[in-house]
Amino acid sequence: MKTHKPLCCLAILIALLPMFGTAQQPVRQSTIKTVPFKEWSSKYPSIDIKGKYHNVTYVVELSTSDRKSLKEDLEIFYTSSLPEKIKKANWYRWNPLDQCWSKFATPGIEQKNGAYVYKLMARHPGTYALMSPQQPLSKGIDIHAPRGLMIQSVELRQENPGIFISMQPKKQAKIVQVPLTEPQFDTKIHVKLVNRKGETFVMTKRIIGDKIDWHAQTSSQKHLKLVLGTEDVTEFDNEVVLIGN
Repeated sequence: MKTHKPLCCLAILIALLPMFGTAQQPVRQSTIKTVPFKEWSSKYPSIDIKGKYHNVTYVVELSTSDRKSLKEDLEIFYTSSLPEKIKKANWYRWNPLDQCWSKFATPGIEQKNGAYVYKLMARHPGTYALMSPQQPLSKGIDIHAPRGLMIQSVELRQENPGIFISMQPKKQAKIVQVPLTEPQFDTKIHVKLVNRKGETFVMTKRIIGDKIDWHAQTSSQKHLKLVLGTEDVTEFDNEVVLIGN
């Protein structure tokens, strides 16, 4: 007696083939996230590819579910609370290879309800920042190490105008010139120092306000002076985890 079972199995297989053939691809999802000061100022120094430090007004992250670029641009925008337009503002994109910001686009600027809106069209996943040049109120800050110590590295974090400066001189130095031309009283400073024996010292969780002579005559051609005393630094203990600013 003949059996029709194989034909039934074949019919079922043929019926299933179109179902698998027309399976839909997963929908690519995109997310736009504002990056707060505390987060970006611990990861992204405000330096461009030419080595210049800029003020940071706004940082945003564009991500996609498959980490691939979108087919069409998305509109990203920042609405400023300032009554005047930000001078020479541009959109930059973080360059993870060179660890700096690369100029990405000139913002589309629109005035709406008395506020300025800075627009960006982007389709590539990454971190973007609206940045502008510092105002030349001074030439920067000269940081002087205490007697018997040399500076290994300096970090300054300032929320308004927003900037994160991270510097490590090629050689340990007694004086380091930091290109922060618009310093604020509450700017936070972190300095690592070393003595002749190779012992490491740190100055951390401090603000520059009480270390700078704000009454000294300043100009765009002069440096402010910040002198560290031995009482400002403590010996660094490798077992202690420093809390970020």
